[in-house]
Amino acid sequence: MAPDFEPIRKHIEPYFLPHKLHQTKVAFVSTVIEQANWKLVWENNRECYHCAANHPELIRTFPEDPTATDGEGAASNPKTAAKWAHWESIGLPSRFHLAPNSQYRTVRTPLLEGR
Repeated sequence: MAPDFEPIRKHIEPYFLPHKLHQTKVAFVSTVIEQANWKLVWENNRECYHCAANHPELIRTFPEDPTATDGEGAASNPKTAAKWAHWESIGLPSRFHLAPNSQYRTVRTPLLEGR
């Protein structure tokens, strides 16, 4: 039996509310059949060692600093901490949160400047 999703939904819902996902529509559906090992395709899709040189537009949303999306590392970054404080002051949950059972984590990551 699958675990109860309700606690996760309650936690994540405030993160998504500003984006009005309930008003979105599917604009396009595509199916790609990869003639390859699915694990390698997935890994290639998720790694970004080459992104800074080849995809600078992606790096604006994908911090290269591995501490940027963890609790202590991001909180010690003055720019991230300032963004979190501002967002939370206007009602947007932002700070790093790790579920008590460690099954999920949430954080609102600011776009990086100067890229």
